[in-house]
Amino acid sequence: MLKVRVGARHQKTPRFDAIVDTGSPWCLFRADVGDYLGIDVKSGNSTTLGGISEGMEEPVFFHKEQIWVEESWLTEVEAGFVKKLRFTGILGRNGFFDNFLVRFDHTHNPPEFEIERIPPVQ
Repeated sequence: MLKVRVGARHQKTPRFDAIVDTGSPWCLFRADVGDYLGIDVKSGNSTTLGGISEGMEEPVFFHKEQIWVEESWLTEVEAGFVKKLRFTGILGRNGFFDNFLVRFDHTHNPPEFEIERIPPVQ
């Protein structure tokens, strides 16, 4: 897990834990995070997803937002907001893994986790 903040319209959430998930195609946040930021969550482009929400399938609504990873890494993502998400946030492939190099090393005890920001392409 990493500490993140989500921002929209000159407002940011308090820091919260988000799960780093190589299996998720998107960065996802609970809908109440969007509500906190004053986003009309249901106005975004939508699709449905299953597996990580409570229930069979749940609508997800996408909005372009900023996320702050750990202390100061800022990136813009097309984040999905889900009402019945089991976790406050999930950092997925699009928006997170395409902006950060992540290394998991389970040969150590305790396992090691490293993250590095990928410089933007000029």
